[in-house]
Amino acid sequence: MTHTKSSRPEMGTYGIEKTLGEEGSSLFPVLASQARVSSDAVDSERIKAAFDKLMRGLAHMSGERIYSGYRELYELGPAVIPALERRIFQASWERVTRPEATRMQTALVSLLHDIDEARSRSVIDRLLAQDCHPALRGVLQSIRRYDDRNFRTHEIRGVRVLVAREIDESEGVPFHMERWLANVPRGDLAGIVRLYVVLRPPVQDVAGYYMPVLSTITVYWKVSLVGSKALARLARISVEKTLYHEIGHHVHRHTFGRQPEQEKEADRYAYARLRVSRPFLTAAVRAIRLVVRPKANRR
Repeated sequence: MTHTKSSRPEMGTYGIEKTLGEEGSSLFPVLASQARVSSDAVDSERIKAAFDKLMRGLAHMSGERIYSGYRELYELGPAVIPALERRIFQASWERVTRPEATRMQTALVSLLHDIDEARSRSVIDRLLAQDCHPALRGVLQSIRRYDDRNFRTHEIRGVRVLVAREIDESEGVPFHMERWLANVPRGDLAGIVRLYVVLRPPVQDVAGYYMPVLSTITVYWKVSLVGSKALARLARISVEKTLYHEIGHHVHRHTFGRQPEQEKEADRYAYARLRVSRPFLTAAVRAIRLVVRPKANRR
């Protein structure tokens, strides 16, 4: 679906009312508010343009605009915070209206969290203290859970790796991550902002996921939940494969959603990395497949 470019909004407005219309503006009223910007504030113009891009992207689910606008605002850093907080507090948190409004609210709080965790904790606490719709409350609590204080931070091959404090240090997660990331070309790791290792899956029946907005990867350390050494070894191989799969999404610049072709592409990348990391295992798996496949075809 293509969208034609609208004319440049008037000075001092974000122009989102042109995208969402009057109904959209009432759902998320701050987007239609005036932004008072001094003519000599160069960053203010950049902030205004980036907000406009992000909100238009969220309104139309345009991945390219979402990623570009979000990253631009993130890179502008603390200068964005006053405008960001104003929009968060002027949004309606008491009720869920339309999906695009919820997407916008989630994006704004997530962006604040990525720029300044301490400020985001304060903002989230204020929002949770007031009447807040249960669905939005769940979103806020989920964002707050990813607090650096709940993780041990390591720098591994230029990637910021955050290991949940719930995972016992005897598990040696940094050691394994260093070994596994050594099998990935350095260029493939470029641009990954954070790599989270968590004890419990953030989403049911998901071993990991890739967030393309800020190129963030999360993997589930299922090793802690198994008893024997043999099972722990198999669990580590599974985590390693998941890690490579999510890096594959990053390498191929995939967008949100479980699209079959994207999943196949990420799987191909993961198996290529496993052939480097575990050549004997992958050779054995290939041999087994060659034996089993003809039998399956005869059925």
